[in-house]
This record gives sequence, structure tokens and C-alpha cells, in this order.
Amino acid sequence: EAVAGPAPLGALIYGVVAPAAGLGWLLLAAAALPVLPTSWAVLLGLLGALGALGCAAGALGERRLRPLLAWSAGAQASLVVAAAGLAGPLGALAGPALLASMMLATSLCAAAALSFERATGDDDYTAAQAPAPRLTAACWALGAAASLGLPPLLGFWGRLWLLEAAAEQQPWLIAPLLMGAALLLLALLAPAAGLWGLARGAERGRAGWGDWLPAALALLPLAPFGAAPGLACELWLRAVAFA
Repeated sequence: EAVAGPAPLGALIYGVVAPAAGLGWLLLAAAALPVLPTSWAVLLGLLGALGALGCAAGALGERRLRPLLAWSAGAQASLVVAAAGLAGPLGALAGPALLASMMLATSLCAAAALSFERATGDDDYTAAQAPAPRLTAACWALGAAASLGLPPLLGFWGRLWLLEAAAEQQPWLIAPLLMGAALLLLALLAPAAGLWGLARGAERGRAGWGDWLPAALALLPLAPFGAAPGLACELWLRAVAFA
């Protein structure tokens, strides 16, 4: 329903509302429990690994930006599920960092998709007849970097803490998580290259201020929180038992 609905509403649903409601509750529940049983921890890890790998594979080859964005959000949400099954400080820190990064990255990519759809009339980047604004390509590239957890953005720390905790508790998680990251990289690079459209000699269109505002609001916390991750995790640290 989020993919088929209006672009701003869909971005709000699978970029902010659904992750905050579902994954936020999961992280709070996991932090409230002393230690998850081994079977539950393995199950959460398995669901997260399969989800990250499956959603990244689903995104590969997708030509429409909105379904691609939904697949990307699903892959990032799966990392939060995997982090919920890991005990200790690193596991508890990875979850909220990944969730915050996912919401900001998805909002940034959604702003790019909305701008592209306004400019071309469709969200299929392979069949666009009109050139896209430069802001659209820039927003998608930055959103893709945030979705992949590239430094110095916030998602880098969440993935680092997730892999470190997994190496100590569930080493088998590392291989599918890295494979999913590689597939997601390929899936997000293809539209980035298509949106830039360097082969086209036509002058690019301009984006309105309405496209700048959501992109700026999503981009503003990514780099500062990446440079100082304690700013993003301070409130969460006060809520967990071992703070």
C-alpha cells in the first residue's frame, strides 16, 4: 500500500512511521529483557540475515524508484532485527543507530524519488523522457551512501557495532550480512548512474524548494551523528539497564 499510494504518503509510511512503530518497539522489548534465550537470539539473527539478503536481492534489477526504496528499507530493517538478537552493549547500540540511519536515509531517497516523479511523471528511471534535476541525483546518491552505511555517516557505526557483536556471538551472521550489503550496493548504484544521466546532453531541470526541504531535514543529522555517534545514542543509553 505504501508503494502504490501517493509518493509523500508512501515515504512517510515506510520511511518513518512503520520503522519507528515496529522496530522501535522491538528494540525497547529486547532492551527490557535481561538476556534473550539462545534460540530466540538465533531466530532473530536468522530472520535478520535472510531479510537483509532477500530484500537486497529483490532490489537488484528493480527499475522503479519507489519499489526499490521499499526493498532498500526492508534490507535495512532486517539489520535492526538482527541487532535485536545480539546481547551486550554493542548489540544494544547497533539497533538504534541502524534504525535512525534507516529513517534518515529512506527519507532522503524518498525526497529524490518524489522530485524525480514530479519532473518526469513516472518513477521508472530507465524510461524517463525528461531530464531530472541535479538535486534529485544528489539526494539519491547521498541517500544510497547512508543506506549502505558509508563513513562518515551514522549508518557506518551501526553496521560496525553489529558486525563486531556478531563476530563475538553469532559469527555465521557475518557472511549473509556482507552478501546482502554487496547486493544492495549494486541495486542502489544503478539508479544513481541513471539519474545522473551524464550521457545526455540536455540541460537538467530545476527542483523546487519543496524538494529541498525534506532532503535537508534528513541530511542534516546524518554527518554530525556520524562524526559524533554519542549524540544519537545518548538518550538510548539512559534507557537501557547497563547504561
